[in-house]
Amino acid sequence: CVGRLVIGDVDIGADYQSSHTDLTALAGAALARALTLDPENLEALAIHLDLAMRRMDWQAAMADAARMQRINPHSQSVLHEMFRFYQGLGFPEEALAAAQGAAQLNRLSFVDLLNVAAAFNHLNRFAEAAKVGEDALALEPNQPDILAYLCTAYAHSDQVAKAHAIEAQLLTMRQAENV
Repeated sequence: CVGRLVIGDVDIGADYQSSHTDLTALAGAALARALTLDPENLEALAIHLDLAMRRMDWQAAMADAARMQRINPHSQSVLHEMFRFYQGLGFPEEALAAAQGAAQLNRLSFVDLLNVAAAFNHLNRFAEAAKVGEDALALEPNQPDILAYLCTAYAHSDQVAKAHAIEAQLLTMRQAENV
C-alpha cells in the first residue's frame, strides 16, 4: 500500500511502503501529539482506529471505537468509521446501519454510498445493493470500485446482461490503464 499520511500539520511521507518502520514511529508520534493537543480529535482517533485494526490490536480498536462514539455518536465521520470497524470485525448488520447513517447525513458522499452498497452485498441483499450502487455511480460515473460492486449485485440478482456489460466496461478500463 502506497499513500500519503498526514496528521494535522505533520506530513508523514509519500511512500510509507518503503520505510514502514520509520513511518510507523512517526505516525505514532504524530497521533500521540494530536491526541495530547485534543483528546477528542475525531480525525486522529479514526487514524488510530485504522492502525489498530491493521495491527489486529482488537483491544485498542474497541477502545478507539467506543471513544469516538462517546464523543459524537451521530456524526457522519464517526458513523463512517464505525462502518469500517463493524465491517472489518464481521458484523454486517451493524456495518450497514452505520453506513446508512453516514450516507443519510451526507447524501453526496460517494464513499458512504459505496459502503452501503458493499454492506448490502455482504448481506446478500443484491437488489438493494444495485439501487444504492446506481445512486453512487450517478455521483462518480465510471468509478471502478462501484462498478465492481454493481457487477456483483447484478450478477446475483439475475441481471446477467447488466453484469456482463459492466464486466466488459471494467476490462476496457483496465486495458486503457495498461497502455
